[in-house]
Amino acid sequence: MRASICRTPDVDAEGVKELLVLLNSKPGPIRFHDAGEIVVKSDLGDYGVTLFRKDAFAAMVEVHHTHKLDAEDAVVLLTSLNDERYYFAYGEPAGTGPGHHCVMISGWDDMVAMDFLYPTLHIVASNLLQGRMHKTMEEWERNSHEYSVGCISDFCRNKVDILLRLRTADVCEACASKYNAAIEAGQFPVEEFEQCMELLELAREGIRFHNRMIATPKPSPLLINPANLIVTLVRHNRVINFNGVIPHCLYILYLQHSAGIPYEELEQHIDALVAHYGKIKGTRTREDLIQNFGVLTGHADRSRLNQEVSKLRRSVKEAVGEKLLPLYMWDAGREAPKVIPIAGDPGMVIWEDLN
Repeated sequence: MRASICRTPDVDAEGVKELLVLLNSKPGPIRFHDAGEIVVKSDLGDYGVTLFRKDAFAAMVEVHHTHKLDAEDAVVLLTSLNDERYYFAYGEPAGTGPGHHCVMISGWDDMVAMDFLYPTLHIVASNLLQGRMHKTMEEWERNSHEYSVGCISDFCRNKVDILLRLRTADVCEACASKYNAAIEAGQFPVEEFEQCMELLELAREGIRFHNRMIATPKPSPLLINPANLIVTLVRHNRVINFNGVIPHCLYILYLQHSAGIPYEELEQHIDALVAHYGKIKGTRTREDLIQNFGVLTGHADRSRLNQEVSKLRRSVKEAVGEKLLPLYMWDAGREAPKVIPIAGDPGMVIWEDLN
């Protein structure tokens, strides 16, 4: 199934790119695509400048037609304009899939002191599930929880109630039985349900991580190209320029080991370091690399390893800045094992899907 993400001109294009990276970070039958910017009509409503639902639905139908989407495919429209009923999101049936959905992305800085990225990730995933379960908004509302219980079916008439839903990112026992029945009846595949639930968990972890680091600049997920091991800061669309291949190899190795690796155990990972070197540069023989990494990781003299780690620290600091450096690099003076903190936070290290 294809889900096309479009946006009104008031929505930041770079932010949507970050959102698409996160949406496509979990494997499953749903593939998310950028449908670009669309122009919609807006007018004054009860809550200020408003995108009325009839205009939003017409715009999404046009996107579905323009991009030649199948009956099973979905369209999601992101906008910072108000909804006429002041909802976070709403949907309508379309074809044989989860339908068309409009998501309001503004106001999160006031509610959770963060931008729209992770809350919108949560709402897109939950709306696709609700669109599978309920073919109209009326049916959706009838089956929602009037009082919030920390379930994706919470109605959240009082908008601050959504904070509980974001923190739990879960399905209550009563709703779980309904989803199981729908899956068993062939209403939609279990793989689609599981993919959306993984995205909800990714959103929950992202919000939790952000709240923990609220006193620092906003951290960015790292996107790694598995073919050449290029590391990109997703939020800034900026590649980390490593000062040498060996620091680059070391960084990839530590990102892969969230529990950390003591320097004394690095020699156990020489094969991985050699493999990383081959992907990054690939100009030296395996025998030569094994010998060189053997010297680097040897116990007798740490001077060369310390030099390469110092180069690595400078490279990462130049990319993320002084305040965020402790998240992206281990403390040189700390006892073993050496740990990159973000490597253990879900959603912060993303391996690009090249298929």
